[in-house]
Order: sequence, then structure tokens, then C-alpha cells
Amino acid sequence: MSLDKSHTLPEVFCLVVEELAFMFGEPVTPDELPDAVDDATLASITFHGPMTGELIMIGPRGLAFMMAANILGLDDVTDVDQAIDAMGEALNVCCGQVLTAAFGDELVFDLTPPQVGPAQHDQWQNLKTDANAFAFMVDDMPIMLRLQVDQGEEACTTS
Repeated sequence: MSLDKSHTLPEVFCLVVEELAFMFGEPVTPDELPDAVDDATLASITFHGPMTGELIMIGPRGLAFMMAANILGLDDVTDVDQAIDAMGEALNVCCGQVLTAAFGDELVFDLTPPQVGPAQHDQWQNLKTDANAFAFMVDDMPIMLRLQVDQGEEACTTS
């Protein structure tokens, strides 16, 4: 069982931001992104099942606020908790849909709650040079995702 990340992740991510947050996502090359992002936010989620792994997303803090406003149908969001929740929810939905697109809906994966917080400058740099990371522009804001998938300890199926 393997996951073709090169097609699945970009397609699913762009669809999720469009349908969940009413934002337009476009895959770009890492060279098209800035070398640094001030005040970046990092979100991560892990999954366990037939495969184990982690999906991380990093982008400007303003993107999280914009996602929150769009998801909640508000003109503006200033509440940090709402922004954190929105970014975490976008990552959660993306992870679930990537796993379903790659492995079908017969396999069961347990997802941890998303962890969202400030990113360190070197985390942006590390992802930008990571061959397994994907770069996007979402409504003119840079964002990167990285999906790491390892073999799981056991195969889980639905009953």
C-alpha cells in the first residue's frame, strides 16, 4: 500500500481550502515562496492505522485569521483561539480526505487532535528545502504542507 503524495495532497488541499474556507489555493514551487515568513503558524496532526504518519502545515498567522473569518462567515476575526481552531480544522479535514483518497474508506485511521502554535523561523526554512514538502499560494499568502507516511503496526478495517 502506498500513497502518491505528489498528486493526492495538492489536489485535496486545494479542494479543502476552497470548500471549507472559500479560499483559492494554487500549487507553486518552493522557489516562488518567500525565504521567511514573519509570525508564522504551524499546525500538525498525526494518524495511526495501517499506515502511521504526520501532516504539517505552516503559513502566516494572518492566513489562520482569514480562514477563521471565511469558515465562520464573518467579515473579520480577531480572536486568536478562533484562528487556531480554523487552521487546525482545515488540517484535520485535509488529513482525513488525503487518507480516504489514497486508501479508500474501508481502512480506519485514528487522527490525533491538531496541534497549532507559533512556528520557528527555521521550521519554514526546513520545509522550504524539504523535497517532500508542497508549496502553495492561498489567496496570495504562502503556505507549505508536508506529509510523512510510515508503515503502521497493524491493518485496521471497518466492521
